[in-house]
Amino acid sequence: MNHFRDRVDSLPLTIKLALSADVKAISEALQASGDLSVLTIGSGGSLVTAGLLARTIEGLHGNVARSLTPLEFIAAPTLGNGKHVWLISAEGTNPDILAALDAAVKSEASSITVLCNREASMLVEAARDYGSTVLLYETDSQKDGFLATHTLLLSATLICRAAGQIAGSPVPPRWVDPVLRLGRSAATDVLSRSTVIIAFDPLLVDAARLIETNFWEAALINVEAVDFRNFAHGRHLWAAKRGGELGLIALLTDQTRVLWADIAGELPAEVAKAELDFGAPREFLPIDGLMSAMELTGQAGEILGVDPGRPGVPDFGRRIYHVPSLLLQSQGVRGMSPSLRKAAARRRLVGISGLAEEWADAEQAFRERGSSMRFHGLVLDYDGTVVRSSERRQPPRDAVLAGLIRFLDEGGRLAFATGRGDSVGAMLRKVLPERHWPEILVGYYNGGLCIRLDEAVDKSSIDEDVGLSRLAEVIEQCAPSCGISVRRQRVQLCLTAVDGRPLGPVRDFVLKILEENGLRLRTYVSGHSIDVLAPGVDKENVARRLADAVNTADAKFLRIGDSGGYPGNDFALLKEDIGLSVDRVSDDPNGCWNLLPPGVKGPDGLVAYLDRINSEDGSFAIDLMTL
Repeated sequence: MNHFRDRVDSLPLTIKLALSADVKAISEALQASGDLSVLTIGSGGSLVTAGLLARTIEGLHGNVARSLTPLEFIAAPTLGNGKHVWLISAEGTNPDILAALDAAVKSEASSITVLCNREASMLVEAARDYGSTVLLYETDSQKDGFLATHTLLLSATLICRAAGQIAGSPVPPRWVDPVLRLGRSAATDVLSRSTVIIAFDPLLVDAARLIETNFWEAALINVEAVDFRNFAHGRHLWAAKRGGELGLIALLTDQTRVLWADIAGELPAEVAKAELDFGAPREFLPIDGLMSAMELTGQAGEILGVDPGRPGVPDFGRRIYHVPSLLLQSQGVRGMSPSLRKAAARRRLVGISGLAEEWADAEQAFRERGSSMRFHGLVLDYDGTVVRSSERRQPPRDAVLAGLIRFLDEGGRLAFATGRGDSVGAMLRKVLPERHWPEILVGYYNGGLCIRLDEAVDKSSIDEDVGLSRLAEVIEQCAPSCGISVRRQRVQLCLTAVDGRPLGPVRDFVLKILEENGLRLRTYVSGHSIDVLAPGVDKENVARRLADAVNTADAKFLRIGDSGGYPGNDFALLKEDIGLSVDRVSDDPNGCWNLLPPGVKGPDGLVAYLDRINSEDGSFAIDLMTL
């Protein structure tokens, strides 16, 4: 019984599963990769999937995407900062991918997405605890065996399907492309050689990498994958010196057939040559290539008398696979410090980061200044700060509520600044004691309406801005064809991209419309929308209204938000007094610092700040020196 052959013969069942699965979540994750640089991380067969994913993202959005092993990623501790990091794993149990997740969190990636094929795994559990996006697609009863087969093909097909959906291409109703197989004579000649080179068309790089991975992991043949032209840059010498030991398999399409013919015609006769010709390039060509790569692996096993599905794993192999060294190394990585966050913000804005010593001095000065001040109120952003953006329809977590209620019980004055309407007020009234409602100020619509929590939102009391209405009319005419959803308020427009598309192009589109119509309106970005504000509207209005309420000369307020870097919607709020971020910072050395430990962000960061507040006689201080 050949276990690998059984796996290969049952692959059509996995293709059928992949073609019927709902790919909405993975499509949205692919769309979300459009605004950022992207890193895709995996080991073994999952590295092949990571490479396919990176090239798919580049093809969809034109941004840079790069596939890495976990060690490559962890070797540069801050590499993930500000990027969309994808973690690919079939089982989600190996220590290397867990180490990569730990490093992604500590480097403070803008977004972390896990693509896994097993629900009951440490990776899925840990990723959910961190608030990462988890894409879970299991293979039903089909199992991999020693080499990645069903899980790899399932994930790869789902990626291609999701990309096709984004591009507007139809899903094929059934799989019609035949798996390519070498003829018996050619296969025996080539695969009996001690060394094999896989020369490939770039469109078939994933198939070539899978052949290389499988042949090494199953100890079949010494093999290297190289594209046609890179073969000509030195690899040909092996054919000259050891031609009788060399087999060369070409993976080609119509676009490289002539290129391959020019190379093949020059090779010494003793080199064994074979080719798999995939014909015309097409949308699902990578999947055809992967299936043919698995078929070729099976052929090699049959010729060499090895079952690639059960090649026999030595005890030391199991030990080195499970060694926790990389996980321990990642746990020892310091991650993003406050000064590194500022340097990264400066680099993103103007291309240079400044000297580390300059940021360290500014950080120390900010800590000392903030720790020495007495504050008369606390102003909090809501989405991304009090609640995770992905949980904005849910109540704040218990630790956040405990910190807020303690602050209120000690006499603190509290205000919330949100881009949303009364959905925030309704939630706060559910979870905060009614006795405190009259003391709490809520700034709705990014400070366009500031009222007490015990007061009802009356939209008719807000004057509608004429320029904003004109902008809304122009955008609404274009919105359906541009994939933009528009929600009007009297003093702001809230724009979101349909189906999770990147927000960057939406903001560019809005700025163009503003310029064309001579409108001078401010535009800010939140974690899930673009907000266009009427003149005189911003979150700083909330602090001004709180100053009126506390009736204290020269009142100072502690401000906490998550989007302090321009054009984030907390930019104006966090640049005054002492502004603390639970995520992104500005490049201003005098304000808007994130002093949290590496990887701590969002509501967890808010709790860390609240725990360091000491209230006394109607004012409070915060200890920023021990963070």
